[in-house]
Amino acid sequence: MTLSSKIKATFAEAQVADHTGAGAAYAAIGSPSDVPAHLLLITSTFNQSVFLSTDGTTDMILVPGSGGVITLDVSSNKQGTAKLSIPSGTQFYLKQGPDGAPTSGDISISAIYGS
Repeated sequence: MTLSSKIKATFAEAQVADHTGAGAAYAAIGSPSDVPAHLLLITSTFNQSVFLSTDGTTDMILVPGSGGVITLDVSSNKQGTAKLSIPSGTQFYLKQGPDGAPTSGDISISAIYGS
């Protein structure tokens, strides 16, 4: 089988915040993405859970404390021939979780996109 075109998985620069960024109000993590992401790797070493948001007001993703990686593969979902992606320009926000603010650790969001 011969493929006429290849799509390369490319990593965007990770967006990182330490525990001081996770307060009672949402704070931006890094800068808005400049590429449409097909897969996100969210890595946390916080000692408490935190919320992530893309609008800075809605608690969207609860990231558990005690470390770990969350993989969000949105490109595996499609309708017809169109694949889902997280649009370029998306800004991620962080705030403390239901058990209070973390006192140690950090979080990184790494985007993978096709080029």
